[in-house]
Amino acid sequence: MLFFIENNKARAVIIRVLPVFILFALSNCGTVKTTEPLRQIKVPVENFSKTGKKAVPVKWWNHLGIKQLNRLVDSVLLTAPDLKIAVSRLKQSIAVLKKKHALSYPSLSATAGVSAGGKFNEKPASAFNAGFEVSWEIDVWGRLQSSRKSALYDVRATEYEVLATFMTMTGQLVNSYLNIMILNRRADVLTELKATAEKYYFSQKMMYEAGSLESVDLILQNQNLASLDGQLVDVKSQISIEKNNLAVLSGKIVTDVKLEFPKEFPELPDIPKTGVPLKTVSKRPDVMKALNLLRSADAQLAVAVRERLPRFSLSFSVSDSVSKFSDIMKNWLWNIVLNVTAPIWKGGEISAEIERSRAYITEMTVNLHKVILNAINEIEIYLSREVHQKKYIESVLKQIEFSKLAVRDLEIRYKNGVTEFSVYLNALISRQNLELSLISARGELIKIRGGLAKALAAADFNLVNLKQRK
Repeated sequence: MLFFIENNKARAVIIRVLPVFILFALSNCGTVKTTEPLRQIKVPVENFSKTGKKAVPVKWWNHLGIKQLNRLVDSVLLTAPDLKIAVSRLKQSIAVLKKKHALSYPSLSATAGVSAGGKFNEKPASAFNAGFEVSWEIDVWGRLQSSRKSALYDVRATEYEVLATFMTMTGQLVNSYLNIMILNRRADVLTELKATAEKYYFSQKMMYEAGSLESVDLILQNQNLASLDGQLVDVKSQISIEKNNLAVLSGKIVTDVKLEFPKEFPELPDIPKTGVPLKTVSKRPDVMKALNLLRSADAQLAVAVRERLPRFSLSFSVSDSVSKFSDIMKNWLWNIVLNVTAPIWKGGEISAEIERSRAYITEMTVNLHKVILNAINEIEIYLSREVHQKKYIESVLKQIEFSKLAVRDLEIRYKNGVTEFSVYLNALISRQNLELSLISARGELIKIRGGLAKALAAADFNLVNLKQRK
């Protein structure tokens, strides 16, 4: 390109100065050392405490086998506000990547102007000018390439953030649905208990009016009815709250959310396949997000280190300046310029940015370790909770069997006048509470299994149709 420079003195200066910059650049090439992305992570366990044969499906909520829930998630989740916010963040990251990518191409600009001037007692002279300029930074050291890599990894991290948001929202949606299902079942049982208690109350009232029953027995039964009424009101209030939460998650009003529930709790399938801990959690969106943030930090360090090196840029311009507008573009002048700029001293700004980038890499490395350990721990906690919840349900079932025997025996003793009514009523209330506890325990087991399925689920972009949303 020096051969296009017609001024011999300028060419001689450039020929003498350019090698100095090149030698300076080559002497600094050795300082470009970036940290490789984390490839091997040691985890405290080699296998999970339990595993099954069948892997969790991509739509992890299908694992629970509740068809009504599957239809609900598929119909309302993709319109949820939180997911739209996450997708908007993704679009912003993609725009940043496009801006970084545009820096790799030459830029073209055009200029045009008109001026007039002269003495006050003379006719002013006019001048017209126009020109075009093409400029391009030559990415000798890969600074722009590293910047693009950083932006690309940021986009990937944001994509996985969208998936992580999706997974969180499905978890909240499924929990709200299961809570309503459990509460509906409690309401059904309370309604049955209340109907039975009312029949018993009217029977006792007739006995009291006939003089064969003391008033305190009737009062105690009335108190039991009031207690069942209060519990039923509380359950209906909780159902209303959960329905509102579900409506907010789906971005709809309560009346627009159509809910269907199975008549009985579903039978859970066998425990899903858990696999090798590190391999299993490495497919989760939160882990992939952390990994891409680390890769982005690594690329940012490469950019910071290359800021020490000279920048090479090339510009080519053509212009014309005439006194008559009709003569413009008839006598173009062209010019080629090769610029080399290198930082000499910037008050420690570049060194400080390198230190910040290295510290950020350390932060992202520790963050990746933390996310992986939390993911493994989450799965193991759900496995442990399920084991203990099943044992608890077995205990409640045994208590119910013993409670039924006690209630039946006390009822006979009460009718025979051997036992007071209060003793019989306390045993009856205890059995009712156990039946309600069994409903809650079985519902909690389903929620625990849902949490385990969600914790094991792998990232899949088809869930949120990212290609269409971009």
